[in-house]
Amino acid sequence: INIYNLLKSHENLFEKFGGHAAACGFLMKRENLEVLRKALNIDVELLEKNNKDLFKIKIEADMNIEINDITVELIKQIEFLGPFGCRNQKPTFRIEDVKISHIKFMGTLNQHARFIVTDTCGKSLQCVLFGKANEYSKEMHITGRTSIIGTIENQVWNGNEKLQLIIEKIGAWGKNYDTDEKKEIYN
Repeated sequence: INIYNLLKSHENLFEKFGGHAAACGFLMKRENLEVLRKALNIDVELLEKNNKDLFKIKIEADMNIEINDITVELIKQIEFLGPFGCRNQKPTFRIEDVKISHIKFMGTLNQHARFIVTDTCGKSLQCVLFGKANEYSKEMHITGRTSIIGTIENQVWNGNEKLQLIIEKIGAWGKNYDTDEKKEIYN
């Protein structure tokens, strides 16, 4: 949703207003807040009615990669593409045909997880899943092989470096799984 356009259509409710498609700020009288809230709810319902997939986040990998290809040198090369942000997302990679093991849940609600994936050649990689561990609990505990999508990073802690994948999606898709066609991956 283009937040600027959405709020711009109600600018008569604001004392001050500005921003862009991804972020806005405004100043308004307190009595206009409920009017704005109702108007925005109607606007968003209409947008969703016209586009059923509006709130589904489509996650696609920029490319497939093998665990063996993930190196400190690759991470340094990726850093040259930065700075990363809203209009320049960090590259995402798909690793297919991996087995998940050594799962450790973290956080007060076990909402995060750290685990190891191992490919068919026996190469392993540490992975971290933030905020979605409960959502992906079933996928993390499958006994077979699966695929993952995420961004790679070089974690440095107490002087030790460790390559890891920050997980965005866990799921079985692609040629090794249900179909030879690429599936839409939604989260």
